[in-house]
Amino acid sequence: MLSQKLNFRMPEEINSIKVTVNGGKSLELNILEKGFMLNGRNYNWDVSRLPDGSFHIILEGRNHLAEVIFCDFEKKSFQIRMNGNPYDVQLSDRFDELLLKMGMATVHKTSDKGIKAPMPGMILKVMVKDGTRVEKGDPLVVLKAMKMENVIKSPGKASISKVLVREGQAVEKNDDLILF
Repeated sequence: MLSQKLNFRMPEEINSIKVTVNGGKSLELNILEKGFMLNGRNYNWDVSRLPDGSFHIILEGRNHLAEVIFCDFEKKSFQIRMNGNPYDVQLSDRFDELLLKMGMATVHKTSDKGIKAPMPGMILKVMVKDGTRVEKGDPLVVLKAMKMENVIKSPGKASISKVLVREGQAVEKNDDLILF
């Protein structure tokens, strides 16, 4: 299976992924045992990772050379170069689509001034206090919503000016949680 060849495992609960290339029309991608399906059409391919980290792909009998230039796994955003041409690739799965439908397209709302609650819920844990210096990705609070624990992380390097919530506190969507 391709995912095993590349040391990557696709979560089994994800049956299909929406793929947008260069901001164009969204396509439906399904990874199969010996290839993939794109918008209902099957493609056979063979992928090998080269020593320099790039990939040799044989797709429908044609050779291609691909390399990953940039990836942001958290945002499911990638830039790849295929046969010398750059492509911006954005992925979304059924969970992203559900959040979008529910009006919660972003994990958390942020501004230069702070973080707001992405949905109504209960604060389970506060991991920072006033004056704490944080880096991008540092956990700030855990919000329990819809029977799930959501870790709200720092969007960048900052100093916490004021923590506005406490453990056990109920919050509504867009309530201020933390100020920078």
